[in-house]
Formats: sequence, structure tokens, C-alpha cells
Amino acid sequence: MTSDYSNNNPFFVISIVRVLDKDKLKRSIKRFIRSHWHELRLSDKNNKMFNGDKFLELKGSAMSRDLKKKFVKYLAMKKSFEVFYILLDNKKVDADFYNNTARSFNYMIKLSLQYFINKKFLSKQTEILIQIDERNERPEAKLHLQEYLNTELQLGNKITKEIYVKYFDSCTNSLIQLADFFANLKYSQLQTNQYNDEIALLEKQNILKKIFMFPPKKR
Repeated sequence: MTSDYSNNNPFFVISIVRVLDKDKLKRSIKRFIRSHWHELRLSDKNNKMFNGDKFLELKGSAMSRDLKKKFVKYLAMKKSFEVFYILLDNKKVDADFYNNTARSFNYMIKLSLQYFINKKFLSKQTEILIQIDERNERPEAKLHLQEYLNTELQLGNKITKEIYVKYFDSCTNSLIQLADFFANLKYSQLQTNQYNDEIALLEKQNILKKIFMFPPKKR
């Protein structure tokens, strides 16, 4: 799970990747990196993915448009994961909402999980492990999200199993890198109106499951 945000963008994007086959997905990511090593190296203008010739991590923001398209097409055939998005419409969100970004982030995760469970995209009877890029949370907030989610969702009768939250440096976790990629892909689509075909492919392959909008549209 990771997010992409810019003050110049009317949307704040959070990407959630639900892993269906962890080993298969990790192998697919490794194969893509290995087979596109040279292209990735040339694309990495600001040394976000490489330190010299040493590969550090996959970063959507450092990948060329062509590489992003190839990566989506490659992964879309694997069907070992699902993608969910949380989109905050900054034009409709009060500026005070971002006074405490950690609290706002936790709140959005709770609302979105509740929504996805209510819509039957996630089962209320499934144990959930959430892996988050540690750069998304302040150190003092890390201890609160797991307890907060369990309190709100279990006592609210939305889930019957435990939710666990773990934080990782994205350099050590290829699944978080994948979530970063999809956050950047959606962010780029909203910012530039590019990647419409790639988002459509994810929908066609039933990988892109649902987008949670905040604030919710009034009925």
C-alpha cells in the first residue's frame, strides 16, 4: 500500500495491491526487472532505482512512459494480484483535513476497507495483513493504525478476523514497490490524461477492482 500526492494535482492517490499469489507475483516482478535492466537503467535519470549499477527498487516515477506501459501489459497477464484505489478530491476536501496527515491517512484506510468489505470485494471473515511503506507514516503514528482498524472494524461488525499492520522500507519489499507503481500510474493518468489504455486493460483483466472516492458522492 502506498500513495502519490502533489500540491499541483487535484487528487491524492492511495494504491492498495491485494496479493493473490505472493511467490508468483514476486517472480514476475524479478523477471521484468531482469529482462528490462538496461531500459530501467537508462530511464533512471535521478538515481531513484539504481545506485551505480546496483538496483535498489522499482519506482514508477522514475520509469519512462514506454516502460510503464510494458510493465502493466506484462503484469496484466499474470492475474496474481488485484488493485484498489483511494482517490481524495482535494477540491472538495477541507484544507484542515491535511493538518495531521498520519491521522488522515489512517482514517482513509479505515473508510476504504469498510467500503470494500461492504461491497463484497473483501471478505469480513478473512484475516488481513497490511504492508505499508514506512515513509507514509510518522513514527509515532505507526503504533496506532493496527489497533485503530481492529477497534473500528471489529466493533463495527465489519470484520470477524484480526487485521495486522507491518511497515517496511520499500527498498526491501517488492510488493510495496508494486503498490507505489500503481499509485504513480493513476496519479500520472489524472495529471496528464495518459495511461488510459493501461487503466482500461487492468479493468478488462478484472485486476482493477474498485475505486473509493472521498468525499463520497451525494445521492
